[in-house]
Amino acid sequence: MERLGQTNKRKGEGEINGFQAKKSRRSSSDVVEYLREKHEREIDQRKEELELRKLEQQASVELQKQHHDMMRLFMQQQQQQTQVLLSLLAQKK
Repeated sequence: MERLGQTNKRKGEGEINGFQAKKSRRSSSDVVEYLREKHEREIDQRKEELELRKLEQQASVELQKQHHDMMRLFMQQQQQQTQVLLSLLAQKK
């Protein structure tokens, strides 16, 4: 529970020479400017995120392409080896 002295002190904190100081409020232009800046920051952040996603997707596509090419080369090597072995077996007969 608050004592009377504390209440008077709390109430008197805003007083200057016995007069209550007027509370200042922000103007609506300050709020609008803040919201505009916040919106611009959010747009910039979204652009950066989209660019990162685009780069990640390009890297993923490139990795898949490399994997596909390696598999194709591996299959070609396997076919060549099989053909060589079949030709060697055919020569021995």
